[in-house]
Amino acid sequence: MKRFITPLVCLLSFAAINAQTSSKVTMRTTAYKLFDYGRQAVVTTTDATPLNIETIAIATGEAGIVEVQCVGVNSAGTATVTGSTIVRYINNAGTITLGTASTPLATVTDAGISGATFAVAVSGTNIVVTVTGKASTTVKWRANTRKVSVAP
Repeated sequence: MKRFITPLVCLLSFAAINAQTSSKVTMRTTAYKLFDYGRQAVVTTTDATPLNIETIAIATGEAGIVEVQCVGVNSAGTATVTGSTIVRYINNAGTITLGTASTPLATVTDAGISGATFAVAVSGTNIVVTVTGKASTTVKWRANTRKVSVAP
């Protein structure tokens, strides 16, 4: 009970002082976005042909990081591929350069869909996330992609 009363007394004291001095208290709030870009995408592959699951436009002069978490599961629900990667980038005069990818969760693939994987690459002025399934196997993919960036 004492923990509740002390803050209440402080608040009431502040209100009384504020009323006596006729000063105005102004609170300023600033809203911040945690991420510049955040999206979840879903695609299905039926063979080993790479397929873009996400395309992220990168403006000239922009630098930042892209984080991808990806999961694929076969149609029987008996085999999965999972992983995550974080990569830094910069767009210098229209040319995007990716840094060395960090893998907080290494890509792990079950035997039932061996060879299935995902990758982050550059295509023009975009960063693309591609998924590659397994021949003659239906794989449903979900990717969470986040971008944190700054530009001059």
